[in-house]
Amino acid sequence: MISESLYKKISISGAFLLWFTWTYLVNQESEIVLISAIAQGLSSSIITSFMITANGNLYHRFDELSSKILMPPIIIFLVCLTLGYVVHTIIGTTHILETLSPALAVGFVFSLITCLRINRNNYEENRDV
Repeated sequence: MISESLYKKISISGAFLLWFTWTYLVNQESEIVLISAIAQGLSSSIITSFMITANGNLYHRFDELSSKILMPPIIIFLVCLTLGYVVHTIIGTTHILETLSPALAVGFVFSLITCLRINRNNYEENRDV
């Protein structure tokens, strides 16, 4: 199993590379393609860091296992949707929906996987006690 620190570093780097490239491809005809791609890459890496921390914090706020697993990804999805829309509206991204949809879908799945990982780690820690 990889450490939390390595998990976070790989996730943040991967988010930047993936969403920078995606945004560049989707907005190629735009005059601000590089600005949009950099904004999406940076915001995705920052949001990924936030997501990992938020998943851990939100996971422990719920009592029911289903809520622990599902509510953090839903809350984080809504925050990311709002922030992404605002950022891309401000900078004038041409294809906001096409830019954000895949990132939001992958982000939701990533949050779900992170919550499942937290749950597994908590189970293993409690089992050893």
